[in-house]
Amino acid sequence: MNDAIAKILAEPEVRERLAGMSVEVVASSPEQLTELINVQVDRFSREEIWQKEWE
Repeated sequence: MNDAIAKILAEPEVRERLAGMSVEVVASSPEQLTELINVQVDRFSREEIWQKEWE
């Protein structure tokens, strides 16, 4: 499925449409996406980050 999505996201029309919505396409593997999500969950689960974000 990752290959099919990557192929669609590589199409110029799709990239242009997404860019118009301020979306940046970044190709990665499922493993890289999992790591990114884990890092972000860890970052935002720490209380001090939330406090700084809302000040």
